[in-house]
Amino acid sequence: MTAKTTHNTLYSLFILLGALLTGFSLRAGNEPEVMIDHHIGCVGNEVAVAVKVHHFDDIMSFTLFIEVDTSNLAYTGLDHVNESLASGNLVSNFSYENPPALNINWVGNSSVDLNDEKLFNIHFMLKDTTGVLDMGSNCEIVNADLSVVDDAVFTGGSITVPAVVIPQPNHLEVPEEEVAYFEVFDFANATFQWQMLMADNWVNIQDDPAYDGANTHQLSVHTSILEVNEAKYRCKLSSASCSGITAEASLLVDPAGLQESTAGSKNNVISVYPNPAEQKIWIAFNDQINDATIQICDAMGRTRLLANMDCLITKKPQQLEVHSLEPGIYILQLFAGKQIKATETLIIE
Repeated sequence: MTAKTTHNTLYSLFILLGALLTGFSLRAGNEPEVMIDHHIGCVGNEVAVAVKVHHFDDIMSFTLFIEVDTSNLAYTGLDHVNESLASGNLVSNFSYENPPALNINWVGNSSVDLNDEKLFNIHFMLKDTTGVLDMGSNCEIVNADLSVVDDAVFTGGSITVPAVVIPQPNHLEVPEEEVAYFEVFDFANATFQWQMLMADNWVNIQDDPAYDGANTHQLSVHTSILEVNEAKYRCKLSSASCSGITAEASLLVDPAGLQESTAGSKNNVISVYPNPAEQKIWIAFNDQINDATIQICDAMGRTRLLANMDCLITKKPQQLEVHSLEPGIYILQLFAGKQIKATETLIIE
């Protein structure tokens, strides 16, 4: 069996303040996928982590081996099982062998069809700042004809305290009339409140002519409202058990429009061509960037391609295969460590 196992490794950067990415994952978009959400939580508190599926069509059984970072997480149970699984037998057990893993097996009396649904919740106690949940390479999905699904995708997740959220919102400089975007990762169980520094006090932002997304993971700032020039922003992330605040980020607005934007689809850091693309793209860099990562997300914000490019050298284009992406509109982002350096809209035909 050949099963693609993706670790959603961009946010595995959480662990120990930024472990390096070791590879990249590709997916076409129609294959069955089992994915674990990313959550925030407090040390000493229990967090319910959803295990979700996409394109789970005519499935007779599945086996999941979820590798658990037991130095930071303690497994406490499984509940809220999807009613479609009631037709079969669901068994789970935790093994402390190396690597420690939660083993979950379901065998149905008849096949099930699930799409964009939750299979169940798994519960963990967070013992330290960050715990990573990786899908083991021996995960398996079986069709109704008892054939193993060779192109199944298994995507890991994480639990982290809000204080170590990666990436932090980035400082921006944009021309007047551009829209600036501050963002943090869209955690499944988080609520968001963007704040602005006013007269030495942090004030909650509300959606108005100057702002959109005040209570989402992405704040849009309309720079034609000049009062936002030299403003400082941060985001408060909250879960049921705790909350935390990101580092502050500043916004500089160039009234003459002489500086190119580092937000939205315009930037002076990278160039992507061809765009639209079909099989591959070339990415040219105008600055040397160390510890670089390219992330491509779909319109729902789900990571579809992730590539660690190490050191990017000025004027030396890098090739990236994109043939596994379905036709559509995507967001390509360049990270330098844990900061977003550039964002581009990418069209796949």
